[in-house]
Amino acid sequence: MKITKQGEGFVFDKKFCLGAEQIKNYIHLALEKGEAMKYGKQSHLIVDFPGEYDIQGILIRCMEVQGLLHYVLRVDGEFIAILQNQAVLEAEAFDVIDTWVCKSSDIKETIENLELEGDILVLDEITEE
Repeated sequence: MKITKQGEGFVFDKKFCLGAEQIKNYIHLALEKGEAMKYGKQSHLIVDFPGEYDIQGILIRCMEVQGLLHYVLRVDGEFIAILQNQAVLEAEAFDVIDTWVCKSSDIKETIENLELEGDILVLDEITEE
C-alpha cells in the first residue's frame, strides 16, 4: 500500500485520503465526527460519522473513541485498520488485520505488545514528497 503525505493529511493508493484536502473521486476519511445528517448534494465522498459503509467497493467501518474517528477498511481483499490513538484497541474488537496504520509510534508499540499480527505503518514517520 502506498501512502503519501499531502499537507496535514495522507493519501492512500489514490483511492482514499485521511485528513487531507478533499480530492475529487477519492473517499475522504475524516479525523473527527461530523454532523449526523447532511442535506443536499455533496461534492466529495466523505465518511465522518460512525457506522458501516460500502463505497466504490470499499467496505468501511468507522468507530468513534475519545472523540476521534478510527477505521477498518476492506480494500481489494485486504483489511486495513487506521488508528488515531491507543484507546481504540481497548474499546473495540478487531478481527484479522493485514495492515495497521497508526498515527504515532506509541500506537505501534501497543500493537506489538498485544502481539497483534499484520504489518504496521506509522503516519508520523511519512514525509511529504
